[in-house]
Amino acid sequence: GLPVLEGMMAGVPVITSNVTSIPEVGGDAVIYVDPFDEVSIARGMNTAINDGENFVKLGVIQSVKFSWDKATEELNHIFTNQMS
Repeated sequence: GLPVLEGMMAGVPVITSNVTSIPEVGGDAVIYVDPFDEVSIARGMNTAINDGENFVKLGVIQSVKFSWDKATEELNHIFTNQMS
């Protein structure tokens, strides 16, 4: 998920696969494609070209949901609760 997040933070339209945990990071702010289907990838690229600015805006909004500070707090909470 970090490359997807980096792309959103960089202000570029992100095309990514629709597998594993990627949708959790990308939300509605990225263009999802089937990584094993050339037609799906081509459609994703076409969407990025024609509607990229919309995905850039959505990506910036989505990316602020993530930070190293927040990740640290959540991990600390998990570890603290398991030790109790």
